[in-house]
Amino acid sequence: MSITPAGAGNQSLARGLQMLRILADDGPLTATELGARLGIHQSSASRGLAALIEAGYVRKDDHGRFECSYGVLGLADSVSRLPLVKRLRAGARKIIERYPDVTIAVCMLWRQDVLHLARARTGQLSLWNGGWPLNVSTPGLRLLAELPDDEAVAILDRSRERVGWGGRPGQVPETAAETITLARKMITDEVLLVDGWWRPHHATGAILVRTPEPAPVSLAVVDEAGDLDPTEHKLLLHRIRRDLEAHLN
Repeated sequence: MSITPAGAGNQSLARGLQMLRILADDGPLTATELGARLGIHQSSASRGLAALIEAGYVRKDDHGRFECSYGVLGLADSVSRLPLVKRLRAGARKIIERYPDVTIAVCMLWRQDVLHLARARTGQLSLWNGGWPLNVSTPGLRLLAELPDDEAVAILDRSRERVGWGGRPGQVPETAAETITLARKMITDEVLLVDGWWRPHHATGAILVRTPEPAPVSLAVVDEAGDLDPTEHKLLLHRIRRDLEAHLN
């Protein structure tokens, strides 16, 4: 009987996860292209892809390239059962009951990604992680503002490659470095307040939130109609953060 060494099994698992991540970011790709990304032979990439296809996480497209399949949605759905996300959703429900006209978003900086953990709008709560350009994500920028320059710029540049550069021309900075520099300058009273970057009179404020998790989290309040002046916007953010932290800690 042949026994696969534990080290080899761990290496195969790690490689499979790398493949899945690359396909999620940049797919669809051929086995040759994927192998080149990982520095492995095409045949090794094909074996890893075969295992991911069998598990339901990868499929071939009409052109013979590989892309993520619907099994990935099952993994994403499991996020809603994480303890922090459960408490976030419970806390967000209380907030939208108290402030029914407010749009809020909660984000986490997880390694090199900004994840949107919860979004509440017009009384509806959802788990949302769409392809939003990070350069106009105020809660995302509030998280990146805490990082060293090179890390923050690298994450913004990666987002630009994946989903583009959002915002109004002439209103948003053109480079990642300029964006981070300006975002830091705009933080007052712990709040990053961005006005008019997405569309006129559309203001979003974001503040860091204390949670039991080691990964940093931010809360955003969106003023889509432009009804709040900057002072009111900041005070509302501090009040909502206090209410949310009461549910999380």
